[in-house]
Amino acid sequence: MLMKLDHTVNKKMVYVPTGDLHSAGPGEVLCSGPLGSCVAVLIFDRKTGRGFMAHIMLPGKKTDCFANDGHDLKYAENAINALAALLRKENPNFLLDCETCVVGGANVLQKGNDRIPTTIHSIYCY
Repeated sequence: MLMKLDHTVNKKMVYVPTGDLHSAGPGEVLCSGPLGSCVAVLIFDRKTGRGFMAHIMLPGKKTDCFANDGHDLKYAENAINALAALLRKENPNFLLDCETCVVGGANVLQKGNDRIPTTIHSIYCY
């Protein structure tokens, strides 16, 4: 279902850049730029009324050779684990109270060997 946002209502926009995650409460709207081949995982916690978004770029998890580069949330496993930890902190029963949506993953460059299916598979595995 598509929703039309009334832009005359004063709501705080919470921007989620690539490789990051954020949460927002009532009166706030989570947003990102175009996803392209990235995938966004959006979760709404019915109990707390908060929304969560992870803007994921790459499949799998960050390896040790890239440790401390500050980009671990670009990877599906790292982002999903961080998202789950954030949800668990706010609502220990979040698995029972949440609705989840996965969007994005376009093959923007029209390549036959695109890694998008791998990214989406990584999200569902974690």
